Amino acid sequence: VKLEKIDVITNISELKRFKDISKKVDLNIDLSNKKTILYAGTLGPVNDIMYVAKLAEKMIKIDPDVLFLIFGNGSEKEKIISYCQEKNILNKNIVFKEPISKDSLPHLYSKISMGSSFVWDYKIKWDNSANKFFDSLAAGRPILINYYGWQAEVINKKKCGFVLPYHYNEQDIQNLAKYLNNNENLQEQCMNALLAAEEYSLENAVSKYVNILNSICVK
Repeated sequence: VKLEKIDVITNISELKRFKDISKKVDLNIDLSNKKTILYAGTLGPVNDIMYVAKLAEKMIKIDPDVLFLIFGNGSEKEKIISYCQEKNILNKNIVFKEPISKDSLPHLYSKISMGSSFVWDYKIKWDNSANKFFDSLAAGRPILINYYGWQAEVINKKKCGFVLPYHYNEQDIQNLAKYLNNNENLQEQCMNALLAAEEYSLENAVSKYVNILNSICVK
């Protein structure tokens, strides 16, 4: 197949849904003075949330006010929680919560500093099209990822997030802490996230789909 005959319609950033924050979530956590990174999704091997636990272990020494908020279940959850207990960071700078409904996600995103999406160190996963990426943009929140590929290119081009190397060093963690504590830049990145989300709106996806069908019909 010739490349010019291939087109891609990504997942959708549901801008309209994320404007409705009426279905509230009782976090039972004081987020004041915290810079909160949200992960909402599966805690399985592919997502490698143990990576986040180890990141939190390093981050607490650099900036204890950066909080990792994990919503979800999965086969790795108990192992990750045990690790956090062992390292004495559980409920300090990393907190685990049960999954919430899709309707409650907009309110949850409205309370945090940035969203996140993670995968284990396997290059083919760079091509993933995670809902978490599109949800974070639709909510007007920058996103943290630990992989390269097309999403990293969008983040760097649109200035709507932070790409942390999978094999990070202490300077990388310090850079992330500085990013989160630069309030002016964070506000700008929130606006950039919404602008980026518009490219993945339902209207744009439908228009692209119709154009593809029309081009086939014409031929």
